[in-house]
Amino acid sequence: MFFVILICRITAGLLSLLGRGSSLPGAVALKLAPNILKKMKLPDLIIAVTGSNGKTSTTELIYELAKKTGKTVICNQEGSNQTEGVATLFIKNAGIFGKVKADIAVIESDERFCQYTFRHFAPHYIVVTNLFRDQMTRNGHNEFVYEELKKGLPSITTLILNADEPLSASLGHKRGNVVYFGIDPLAFQELKPADRVFDDGCHCPVCGAYMAYNYRLHHHLGDYYCKSCDYCRPAPLHSVTALTGRNFVLDGIYDIRPQMINSMFAANISAAFSAGVEALGLTGELISETLDGYIMKNNRIRRFLTNGHRGIFMLSKHENTMSYDGAIENVVNSRSKEKTVVVIFDLLSRKYIANDISWLWDINFELLKNERVKKIILSGCFAYDLATRFEFTGIDSKIISVQPDVRVMASSLGSMASGEIFVMTCFTDVDGFASRLRGDFE
Repeated sequence: MFFVILICRITAGLLSLLGRGSSLPGAVALKLAPNILKKMKLPDLIIAVTGSNGKTSTTELIYELAKKTGKTVICNQEGSNQTEGVATLFIKNAGIFGKVKADIAVIESDERFCQYTFRHFAPHYIVVTNLFRDQMTRNGHNEFVYEELKKGLPSITTLILNADEPLSASLGHKRGNVVYFGIDPLAFQELKPADRVFDDGCHCPVCGAYMAYNYRLHHHLGDYYCKSCDYCRPAPLHSVTALTGRNFVLDGIYDIRPQMINSMFAANISAAFSAGVEALGLTGELISETLDGYIMKNNRIRRFLTNGHRGIFMLSKHENTMSYDGAIENVVNSRSKEKTVVVIFDLLSRKYIANDISWLWDINFELLKNERVKKIILSGCFAYDLATRFEFTGIDSKIISVQPDVRVMASSLGSMASGEIFVMTCFTDVDGFASRLRGDFE
């Protein structure tokens, strides 16, 4: 083990000089010593976060809370969340004899790789944010991911689950060591449920019968119950109980001013609050003090200024309805009197050769039919596919413009915009916009 750790730490050091190396050292270690993680002395407390949406943000929030314990905390903030990336995290922070120099580890884990990562060790807590349709070219369907994730949940691990999402909540059905978090309908509730092309909450994940809802929060999140068996929304131990002004209220007591106001980020805050209390043993007061006004450091949300217009740049995941719907909620919830919305779709994936854009029809672009939305700009090589989708939204075509060249659009955005600017795009399309924007990022 001594030589494996030494080799991998040298490899990590060399790669860091090139700005790389978040997973390769771990891959080398696992190749040389497949059981190295079982032999290492890991931290006394390991909290893992997984799920389709929100795991990176939730991991960061829990990491910030963990640092409030006064103990040494490590986290795979680079985003390498497969087995090799987790191995790299532990090895980089270990002594030459395999003892990790940390009291707490907060790790993000890919939901399909939990079964491979957690065969080496069992986290003390696993937070599952939700299971939505995500990267169809890779995952197929969220029910497939559900079956894969189940294989990676050790029986001794305490689960922290989203009570509002029936698929991931069912992972705790008839299980003792489980804690639920959620959102109270007073905070976010669909007053008029939207018509959708799919409903992943219509069938009970336990018996397969039809389910009913007392209310919905977003898509298939809400208060559900099976008409055939006893499966229903479990009572959350911690929840966002209200939205007062610009604040989330946790457990009816603690105010937290969030960076974003939408149901997805509310769930992230609720999950982090639950982990803070149940796993880290923090008080509600300390958690609310830490998270109140917290600005995420993962650059998923960035603010900029161009030609006198304030803007917000929102990274969304391609092939992921929930991610784009969350960005659209941010637009709708903004108090700006005039708004310009930019949707960039230039490259589907950095990894997969596929041009399946059927998921565009699942996104609720119809919410942008709002009197405060004055302009909509569609950009990227798939801009005309977006334009076809927008023809079915009922939005006035006069406010919609198409500019396939992202760089041309970015350089002239300041002169075209009206009011506050909201830009939504994927990780793959960032550079083209940021490199040509005539303005400054905060």
